[in-house]
Amino acid sequence: MPVREAGSWAICRNGTSLIFTQAKTTPKLAQDLEWFETEAQSFAADYEGKLADLSAADLLKSIQRSEKMDNIAGRIMSYAGLRYYQKTTDAARAKFMSDNQERIINAPPRWCFTGSNSTRFPMRPIPPH
Repeated sequence: MPVREAGSWAICRNGTSLIFTQAKTTPKLAQDLEWFETEAQSFAADYEGKLADLSAADLLKSIQRSEKMDNIAGRIMSYAGLRYYQKTTDAARAKFMSDNQERIINAPPRWCFTGSNSTRFPMRPIPPH
């Protein structure tokens, strides 16, 4: 089966349907996981407990960084999930999905926009238009 790159992940054509390769990892997957874990640590160090003191520009930057992390985590888990759902009886695929999910969930906390941190923002009425 010919293998080609589709965006970030390797796939191969099997008849008329596209299937993911049997390889568990691709260089892009390893790169995305490494980036995600590093960025999550950096994000937590930069923003945890500090959101209320950020300027508007810095708050926007933090939101954009969080969104990028969410996108990368989503891509990782989409790949792992699609491999698993392709053949749910394959224990190796289930483990692959579980291992990746654990890495995403156990990354340093980056959920600075919830809990006690978010309550530090002053509540102001929204002016009428």
